[in-house]
Amino acid sequence: MNKIDLEHAITTEPFRPVILRLSNGAEYPVNAPRDVGMARNGRVLFYFGGDDWVMIDPESIVEIISRNGKTQYPPGDEN
Repeated sequence: MNKIDLEHAITTEPFRPVILRLSNGAEYPVNAPRDVGMARNGRVLFYFGGDDWVMIDPESIVEIISRNGKTQYPPGDEN
């Protein structure tokens, strides 16, 4: 996933919760903007869930799913 699409998904106002789905099938719910942080160069994403954090390679994000079940990324792949 490119930096621009990812930034759009996590900085849209008003914020809309999304789920990040990775190529390995893992899913990470982003309930608030502070649940994720991205390096300025867009090469790494940090997900903060509960008491843990996960470092994610943005290239492994294959889908961003809005809470209503529709795919936000890649564009045009709506459910």
